[in-house]
Amino acid sequence: MAQQLPAQEETRGTYREWEGVDLYISSRLRPSFPEDQVTAVWNNILAGTFPVTQGYMTGTERNFDEGRADIWTSHTVRRGERRQELKFLIVECKRPELATQPGIWIEAHTQLGEYLTGMARGTIANRVYGAIAIGKQVAFYNWTRQGGLENMADPTDYLARFNIEREQPGFTDSILDHQKAKGHPQVTKIDIEPANSGRFPTRYSNL
Repeated sequence: MAQQLPAQEETRGTYREWEGVDLYISSRLRPSFPEDQVTAVWNNILAGTFPVTQGYMTGTERNFDEGRADIWTSHTVRRGERRQELKFLIVECKRPELATQPGIWIEAHTQLGEYLTGMARGTIANRVYGAIAIGKQVAFYNWTRQGGLENMADPTDYLARFNIEREQPGFTDSILDHQKAKGHPQVTKIDIEPANSGRFPTRYSNL
């Protein structure tokens, strides 16, 4: 039986208003398209959400001890005369046709945990963030030294996710609400909230 699509949410004020990104989401994340189309979508969503004019950098293919992450975002801050790059987000991408394969999500979950562990190694960051993007579906996570990976949509379901064409994630709104972690002013703490419904959708929690 085909997966029932969620209702279409409001797109105003979200990445769906960016013509290029919207074109790719609507027409180039189909099962027949390669992984690089998924990477292109998320690279541009993150670059638009975290602007270079505010000290952010988003790039692709970066080594983090345990392997090579597909997309990463960092924030450069000043401490007196010194600049420091704070890496805080990784997105692991897979080609669209793999979205219905549970084993791929499990494999990507393991990879993401390794990359985030490597990214946080050697820093004082207690919390960093990650996502798994496969076609039009995405799952968001936070990582802590104490608890490892936790799904931000549903902590009880580590594969909970949603459809970026029909449900707009909090990247476009509340992820921009940066707070400084208590006692560590150089560490960026990000609170992610859904843009519309008051919670992350969990319609794709099970394949």
